Amino acid sequence: MINEPHSKHDIEKKENMFKRTIGLTLLTVFFLYNVKFVFLDGIGSFYIVSLPFFLAFLSSYKKENFKFNTNSLKISCVWMFFSFFSILKNIDNFDPSFFKFIILIPFVLMITPYIVEKMNASPGEILKIIGLATFLNAIVMIVMFLSIDIRNFYLSFLQLEVVDVLGKDALKNLLSLRLIGINGFSAYATAFIQITGAILYYIYVTEFTKTGKLKLRNYLVIFIVIISSLIAARSSIAGIIALMAIMLCDAKNYKKNWFYLVFFFVTLTLLFGLISVLLPPKIANFFTGWALEFFNSGLKSGSLQKNLEMYVYSLSDFTILGDGRLTNGIGGYYKETDVGYFRLLFSSGILGCLLMLATLFVVLNPFKLRKIKNSFYLFVNLMLSIIFMFKGFIIYDAFICFFMYLSLNLTLTQKEINDSRCE
Repeated sequence: MINEPHSKHDIEKKENMFKRTIGLTLLTVFFLYNVKFVFLDGIGSFYIVSLPFFLAFLSSYKKENFKFNTNSLKISCVWMFFSFFSILKNIDNFDPSFFKFIILIPFVLMITPYIVEKMNASPGEILKIIGLATFLNAIVMIVMFLSIDIRNFYLSFLQLEVVDVLGKDALKNLLSLRLIGINGFSAYATAFIQITGAILYYIYVTEFTKTGKLKLRNYLVIFIVIISSLIAARSSIAGIIALMAIMLCDAKNYKKNWFYLVFFFVTLTLLFGLISVLLPPKIANFFTGWALEFFNSGLKSGSLQKNLEMYVYSLSDFTILGDGRLTNGIGGYYKETDVGYFRLLFSSGILGCLLMLATLFVVLNPFKLRKIKNSFYLFVNLMLSIIFMFKGFIIYDAFICFFMYLSLNLTLTQKEINDSRCE
């Protein structure tokens, strides 16, 4: 009887923590994926979720004493300043996409420390929340991928740019394979967010839980997110390799990681074989051909060849301040290139490119932390973003990665501070 109140208290505490986790996960889902519901007139959920955080940040900035990575924000503001000159230089061909880009990055870097401060009720909680958000999106992606009826029903509530451009035929042709996920469209940017979420979730489990050892449910979360990233884009293989590097350098979980990795790839092969049964023949044939193209054609695969054909520019083709454009005005890429570095150079110029890369480096600076393991986590994510930029403009298409990266940086930094106090 004496312990009963404590038991009730513990149960209530766990229930409250569970409710908090569910609530924050849902909030983070709409923050990460910018869902545009028809009944909200197509206003992106990122902006709706950001607004209260931004207002709370402004009202409490002077009252609350919390530290954050000011260097990345300062550099991004300098980049934004010079980018405005790029816009003014070509004001007659104003590009709203570029204007949005130069506003969003500093904005995300400004509010992220406040969000991390509020969400990290327990050490590393923000990383868990991000991981669970990508897991929830993964479930939605897989269900929509397998069920056309569920996909079309959910898409009827969304405002989709691809449908606005191509019409409702986009729901019937092979492009419909892309029309999955919380925001209704999943390509390489979604794959990048998914695999980054899996990496952050793994870091949370191994660094911020009591034992640091993964359980079956943790592996399920990670592997389901990996599957969703593969559905979204084959380029997520680079992210899977990055995650495997982290897993195989984890001494606490080394043997289990090997076992579950082998089990995962065997299971993935079997699931891949079931696609011809679960999907309509036309879609199944297209998907299997798309998925196996690299293994069948190697370096001659279509998307890789198309990407390599865009590498036709040299340093002399770019200016100091850039052209302030990301699009060509008719829905295509400016200068007809999707290569991330070229798009950054054409839009922001050589100076802007250097400043933006400096911002990314400061956000993921692997040399600022004392522990090699923590530096390794930052280094892997930095390399992953650098690699993805060869494929596409990931820091624009998935600008929310700055939130994910800075959350990781701040969380690991705080962990080292806490550990040093205990020494």
